[in-house]
Amino acid sequence: MGSSQLSPSADPGLSTSARRCAPTRKRRADPGQVYFSSLPAFGGVPIARLILVRHGQTDWNLEGRIQGKTDVPLSEAGRRQAAAVARLLAAEPVAAVYSSPLRRAAETAQVVARPHGLPVCLVSELRELDQGELEGLRVEEVRAGYREFWAAWSEDAGGVRMPGGETIAELADRAWGAISEIVGRHRGETVVAVTHGFALLAVVVRALDLDLGYVRRFRVECGGVCRLDFGRRPPVLLSFNETAHLQALGPEPNLAP
Repeated sequence: MGSSQLSPSADPGLSTSARRCAPTRKRRADPGQVYFSSLPAFGGVPIARLILVRHGQTDWNLEGRIQGKTDVPLSEAGRRQAAAVARLLAAEPVAAVYSSPLRRAAETAQVVARPHGLPVCLVSELRELDQGELEGLRVEEVRAGYREFWAAWSEDAGGVRMPGGETIAELADRAWGAISEIVGRHRGETVVAVTHGFALLAVVVRALDLDLGYVRRFRVECGGVCRLDFGRRPPVLLSFNETAHLQALGPEPNLAP
C-alpha cells in the first residue's frame, strides 16, 4: 500500500505499537518553506502538538449506518477526503503518525503519512466506541427499536452502555490513556492521530475537562481536523473541525458515526 507501511504488531495495544514506530525523522526544508524542528516550551515544558483527524467517509457513513468496531473500508469519497487531509498537513513537521487499526482510519492515516515518509503506527486504544447490537443499524432504526436506550442516551450519553458494547467513559479512558502516552513520547514535536467520531470527541472533551455527555453536542466531519497543544496545564484546543480543505470535494451529508 504505497511507500508507507503499517507497523506490524502481534499485540495491537499502544505499548507495543508505539515502540515499533520509526524514530522521529528530521525533515529537510524545501526551498521557500520554513520548518520548525521543535515547538516552543511553555514554562520550561516542551509542547507536544497533536493533530487529530477523523477518518474519511465510508459507504456506511453515507447510508447512515452505525459502524463502531465494525471494520468498514473507505469509500471513493473517503479516499478523496484522505488525500485532502494529506495536502493540508503536507507542510507540517510531522514526527509520527498514529492510527486506530480499523481500516477506515488506517487507510486515511497511510495517505496522510506518505508525504512525510513515515510509517503508520497502529494503536488499538484509538479504535471507535464498541456499539454492540447497534452496529449496522441506521439511526432511525435505533430510535424505533431501542427506545429505552435512546431515551437514556439522550439524557446521559457519558454513562449509558451501548447494548452489548461500551460506555463513552470506557472509550474515553482507553483513548485518553493512549493519547497521553503518545504526547508524552513526542514533547517538542507534532504528531498526527487518525481515529473516529466518538473516539476523537472523547479525547477533546477529556482534554477540555468537560462532562463526557458533551460528545453528543460536538461534531467532527469525516476528514475533519482538530489541533491541541499539550505541555500547558490544561491542554489547549487550537482548532476544532477544520474542513476548509474538504470544501472543493462538495458538501458532506449528515452522516452516522
